[in-house]
Amino acid sequence: RTIADKHGFNRFATPGQVAERMNLPVLSIHGAENGLTHPATLQHMRELFRTAGLSHRFFEHKVPGTGHQDCLIGTGAKDVFAKISHFLREGSLQA
Repeated sequence: RTIADKHGFNRFATPGQVAERMNLPVLSIHGAENGLTHPATLQHMRELFRTAGLSHRFFEHKVPGTGHQDCLIGTGAKDVFAKISHFLREGSLQA
Protein backbone atom coordinates (compact mmCIF):
# COMPACT_ATOMS: atom_id res chain seq x y z
CA ARG A 1 0.00 0.00 0.00
CA THR A 2 2.99 2.35 -0.13
CA ILE A 3 6.50 2.85 -1.44
CA ALA A 4 8.75 0.70 0.74
CA ASP A 5 12.43 0.08 1.30
CA LYS A 6 14.02 -3.36 0.81
CA HIS A 7 12.80 -4.37 4.28
CA GLY A 8 9.16 -3.50 3.48
CA PHE A 9 8.99 -0.30 5.54
CA ASN A 10 7.60 3.02 4.37
CA ARG A 11 10.49 5.39 5.01
CA PHE A 12 9.93 7.68 2.07
CA ALA A 13 6.36 8.97 1.76
CA THR A 14 5.56 9.62 5.41
CA PRO A 15 3.16 12.41 6.41
CA GLY A 16 6.06 14.24 8.08
CA GLN A 17 8.26 14.13 4.99
CA VAL A 18 5.39 15.12 2.73
CA ALA A 19 4.53 18.07 5.00
CA GLU A 20 8.18 19.13 5.08
CA ARG A 21 8.90 18.82 1.35
CA MET A 22 5.71 19.42 -0.60
CA ASN A 23 5.62 23.14 -1.26
CA LEU A 24 3.63 22.92 -4.48
CA PRO A 25 0.24 21.58 -5.56
CA VAL A 26 0.05 17.98 -6.77
CA LEU A 27 -2.29 16.61 -9.43
CA SER A 28 -2.82 12.84 -9.46
CA ILE A 29 -4.39 11.45 -12.63
CA HIS A 30 -5.66 7.90 -12.49
CA GLY A 31 -7.35 5.76 -15.14
CA ALA A 32 -10.42 4.21 -13.49
CA GLU A 33 -9.75 0.84 -15.15
CA ASN A 34 -6.05 0.90 -14.28
CA GLY A 35 -4.59 -2.59 -14.00
CA LEU A 36 -1.14 -1.40 -12.91
CA THR A 37 -2.01 0.48 -9.74
CA HIS A 38 -5.08 -0.09 -7.61
CA PRO A 39 -7.87 2.52 -7.73
CA ALA A 40 -7.45 2.91 -3.96
CA THR A 41 -4.17 4.71 -4.73
CA LEU A 42 -6.11 7.97 -4.93
CA GLN A 43 -7.65 7.36 -1.51
CA HIS A 44 -4.23 6.58 0.00
CA MET A 45 -2.70 9.72 -1.50
CA ARG A 46 -5.64 11.85 -0.38
CA GLU A 47 -5.25 10.46 3.16
CA LEU A 48 -1.46 11.03 3.14
CA PHE A 49 -1.91 14.68 2.19
CA ARG A 50 -4.74 15.10 4.73
CA THR A 51 -2.60 13.60 7.52
CA ALA A 52 0.28 15.87 6.49
CA GLY A 53 -2.05 18.87 6.72
CA LEU A 54 -1.83 19.50 2.99
CA SER A 55 -5.29 18.58 1.70
CA HIS A 56 -5.38 21.98 -0.03
CA ARG A 57 -2.39 20.95 -2.19
CA PHE A 58 -3.70 17.61 -3.45
CA PHE A 59 -5.91 17.45 -6.53
CA GLU A 60 -7.09 14.34 -8.29
CA HIS A 61 -8.68 13.44 -11.57
CA LYS A 62 -10.04 9.94 -12.13
CA VAL A 63 -10.62 9.23 -15.82
CA PRO A 64 -13.56 6.86 -16.37
CA GLY A 65 -13.13 3.93 -18.75
CA THR A 66 -9.35 4.26 -19.10
CA GLY A 67 -6.43 2.08 -18.13
CA HIS A 68 -2.92 3.00 -17.01
CA GLN A 69 -1.78 5.03 -20.02
CA ASP A 70 -5.07 5.20 -21.92
CA CYS A 71 -5.96 8.52 -20.32
CA LEU A 72 -2.83 10.04 -21.91
CA ILE A 73 -2.90 8.36 -25.33
CA GLY A 74 -6.52 7.27 -25.76
CA THR A 75 -9.51 8.98 -27.32
CA GLY A 76 -10.14 11.15 -24.26
CA ALA A 77 -6.54 12.31 -23.94
CA LYS A 78 -7.39 15.81 -25.17
CA ASP A 79 -9.65 16.36 -22.17
CA VAL A 80 -7.00 15.04 -19.77
CA PHE A 81 -4.32 17.30 -21.24
CA ALA A 82 -6.73 20.26 -20.97
CA LYS A 83 -7.04 19.47 -17.22
CA ILE A 84 -3.26 19.21 -16.90
CA SER A 85 -2.77 22.50 -18.74
CA HIS A 86 -5.31 24.26 -16.53
CA PHE A 87 -3.69 22.81 -13.41
CA LEU A 88 -0.23 23.97 -14.47
CA ARG A 89 -1.55 27.48 -15.16
CA GLU A 90 -3.79 27.85 -12.11
CA GLY A 91 -2.41 25.42 -9.51
CA SER A 92 -5.85 23.88 -9.07
CA LEU A 93 -8.62 22.19 -11.02
CA GLN A 94 -11.25 24.79 -10.12
CA ALA A 95 -12.25 27.14 -12.90
